[in-house]
Amino acid sequence: MPAIPFPPYEPDKNRFNSGALPFVNNVVPAADGWGPLSSIIPTPAIYAYLTDPESGSRLTDENGNRLIIGLDWSGIAGFLRLPEACTGMFAARRKDGVEVLFAGTASKLYKFDRTNLVWNDVSSTTYDSAVRWSYFRWGDVVYCQNGHDPEQKFNIETDSVFSDNPSAPICKVTAVVGNFVFRFNIVSWAAEGITNQPLMFMCSALENPEDNVVGDYNWCDFQFVPVGDEIMAVVPVTGGAHIWLRSGVVPMSVVMTNGVTFVLGDVDTSRGTSAPYSLCSFGQDRYIIYTDDGLWSYNSGFTPIGQDRINRTFLANCDQDTFEDILSMNDPENAVIWIQYTNTDGERRMLGYQYNLDRFTASDISATASFVCRTFVYAESDPPILKANQPRFSIIDSNGQLGYLVGDPLDARVMTNEVQMGEVRSFENVARLEGDPVDFMVTTITRDIKGGEPRKRQAEQPSSQTGAVPFSAEGQTHQWQIDIPAGAKWSTVSGINVPSKPAGK
Repeated sequence: MPAIPFPPYEPDKNRFNSGALPFVNNVVPAADGWGPLSSIIPTPAIYAYLTDPESGSRLTDENGNRLIIGLDWSGIAGFLRLPEACTGMFAARRKDGVEVLFAGTASKLYKFDRTNLVWNDVSSTTYDSAVRWSYFRWGDVVYCQNGHDPEQKFNIETDSVFSDNPSAPICKVTAVVGNFVFRFNIVSWAAEGITNQPLMFMCSALENPEDNVVGDYNWCDFQFVPVGDEIMAVVPVTGGAHIWLRSGVVPMSVVMTNGVTFVLGDVDTSRGTSAPYSLCSFGQDRYIIYTDDGLWSYNSGFTPIGQDRINRTFLANCDQDTFEDILSMNDPENAVIWIQYTNTDGERRMLGYQYNLDRFTASDISATASFVCRTFVYAESDPPILKANQPRFSIIDSNGQLGYLVGDPLDARVMTNEVQMGEVRSFENVARLEGDPVDFMVTTITRDIKGGEPRKRQAEQPSSQTGAVPFSAEGQTHQWQIDIPAGAKWSTVSGINVPSKPAGK
């Protein structure tokens, strides 16, 4: 029998559909199968290696392990790990090409010390954040809002600590649209005597985020969305932005004619979002978002990418009391949007969407924030963090530690749907994996009738001589689970070849 292919991960489809997989973990979609997902290399685990003074080669012990020089952190000020949960990261590149990395928590803002690999407190005060930090950059200055305290600003060329931008209203969402800075869901705007206006937004003066005086012939203006309950998220698009509301979405256009700065289109109240941080861009006018009726992608128009593929499974697994904690992160190395959520067991999980292939995946990596870097390099890193100035997907893990997905492959699993190999029952006693893993296990699951009780066999390893996996299984339907251990070297799996024979009644 030809190989049973490993198709896309689409667990909402019925379990007898050979064109879908019901479960995957720590694998990345490929055009003809699946590849490995790299593990996290944490920054404090980057050590100085002991080398031979003459040859310069790294010394090892009798088992081949490299000898390291332990770093003494006792005299270093700062935090190896963020002392609180990260609620937003931002990277900005200086004129000398060096990237400056910021991380925010509920009460503090931190800047990463690239030399000592620690986080330094650069807060102007102790904050009391109401939402995740919303960042934007204008020129040399990084600005951020947390929905409670005055807007913060930091000049990446000259500053050592954040300071207030007192002219800006306090808000929950920020975005740069055209030549303006927009602030949405206004908490407080002292200059205009406004408080608690979740459907209000305003734009700064033309090309000046620190000039926020309305009616001063500077194009600064404000407006209210007529319906929608609350502005939750905003994504800039060509010519304007999409404003996502709790119960709707509305397009906004920047026009700058006859004294008008921007105009709103019709509010679409057919769907909104209660997961504002699920919105993630992956190119000009391209983004995904989790809405009231599942996952959607925008690419010059809206497409329901989760319908009959992942929506039901995601909704069943996600703790629905934590929708506002769903966080999407763009991993450009794998062309995957990772959607972090809290599982019903309280653990954090990731659903991945490979946007170039329109395919899903899943992982048990736990992260609280992410950014993409090009120059965030450590001289003694092994494997190297940066190659040929390519972007690196970087995260803060659940322990508050900065890391990069460049390590050895994680433990991986691919499971097929149930397959009927013959007209009634069939017998199989050998399987061969279509791919290059050498170290793996295959578990066979059979049912005597469709819908009957499953019978799970013992996991078997392949023969070191032939690569074939011996087992013995008979039933009406057959299902296979392939497990590849962490650290195993492999690049692709595309299916499993299982010859079968008619058996039984």
